Amino acid sequence: NVATMQVFRHKRGGLAVMVVETDQSIPENVVAELKMKEDILEVISLNLEEGR
Repeated sequence: NVATMQVFRHKRGGLAVMVVETDQSIPENVVAELKMKEDILEVISLNLEEGR
């Protein structure tokens, strides 16, 4: 499930950044698929467990 999603850009017509927070970790194969998309310039996946 998507917990939060934010999209922002610095100027009209400029590059956009999307931050998606999920309830569970994203499987590596999904991250790899996103990295292969032509219009996605960079994918960064962080796993931040509670209690750290």
